[in-house]
Amino acid sequence: EKGWETMFGKKKKATAPPECIECDIKNQKAVPDDSSSSQGSVCSSSYDAVAECMTANNGQVSKCVPQWDAFKKCHEEEKRS
Repeated sequence: EKGWETMFGKKKKATAPPECIECDIKNQKAVPDDSSSSQGSVCSSSYDAVAECMTANNGQVSKCVPQWDAFKKCHEEEKRS
């Protein structure tokens, strides 16, 4: 019988889905509840975008890389000025 369980006439081995390392709560970094360190700074809108993305994606950093990169870039530029 051919179906989803066969491929090119050979039975596919059942494999476990890849482990999501960052899904484990112990590997996640918490977004601070209080953004007072960023309030009023040049980068506060970047920080807010990171916080919103992290909340929407249950703390998964990989889903928020563009927001983190923008925040880091802003923070570095602010430190240089």
